[in-house]
Amino acid sequence: MAHFCLPHPQPQKPNEPSLADHITQTHATLCVTNAQKLITLIQTCSQQDNPGLIPWWYRVFFLYIAMQHLIAAMLRPDVFATVVVESWNTAVSALSAHEHLSLSVGRCLNKLRLMWGKVGDIQASISHEVLADCDMGWRDVFQYLGFEAEMSLFGMDDSVGLGDIDWSL
Repeated sequence: MAHFCLPHPQPQKPNEPSLADHITQTHATLCVTNAQKLITLIQTCSQQDNPGLIPWWYRVFFLYIAMQHLIAAMLRPDVFATVVVESWNTAVSALSAHEHLSLSVGRCLNKLRLMWGKVGDIQASISHEVLADCDMGWRDVFQYLGFEAEMSLFGMDDSVGLGDIDWSL
């Protein structure tokens, strides 16, 4: 997914896609499709009249992963823009429905929204440049989005964050 969605410093010939390019795009498309299916499943399992089989903490984790895939996909709006926005809105709605369960869910949602906005900023700046000329490497993009190697997923390394979780649900 990252290989397909992130800009590459070397210019590629758009008229001559290779087999590797097709395979990479197909894999990225499968990632987005499965993220969308996961979001739909979680939305179905999260409805009030359906308690679902997936515990809430797994639903939050799976939504987090699926939303990261959608954020990565928006780095290539030429391929994914039309299919990702609706799924993003559904995922935000589903994750928002879990905010009452833990303060960490709200923090996670805020960080994901921030990353989504930053991808929009990246696209706005790229629209004024040619993508092939972009020299932003993958590390720069991830740092810009707020990913860091020592970043915890939901603040679980902080025992204060664990105190607001109702484990009985």
